[in-house]
Amino acid sequence: MELPNAVREKLVMSVDEYLETVNEDPDAGSLAEYVIATISNHAEEAGVEDAEDLIINIEEEAALDESLVETLEYEFSNNDEIGLTGEEIVSLIEKVCGIEWEDREDDNFDEDEDPFDD
Repeated sequence: MELPNAVREKLVMSVDEYLETVNEDPDAGSLAEYVIATISNHAEEAGVEDAEDLIINIEEEAALDESLVETLEYEFSNNDEIGLTGEEIVSLIEKVCGIEWEDREDDNFDEDEDPFDD
């Protein structure tokens, strides 16, 4: 599964913000649900085709035995090596789900900014 690098960057920032609000001691189930919703939202914002089916596609391509939320909940609660940072959580998701990130020319383009305005 390939997703735009912009989705990854926004996901890392969003997870970091989430961890700050829960005092860096999140419930594994709540964190898994948040991450899944956030991946979907950021993919839709980035214009990923079939973003509404993204989670189902990830589950199918990764050939998960359980749902994505159950898989991530298990991984978050049973992985002592993971630190509670957005970067480490996203890295674990990449590993578990086989997600790769593709660079797109417009990944860093701010819609409110005119790239030709000096």
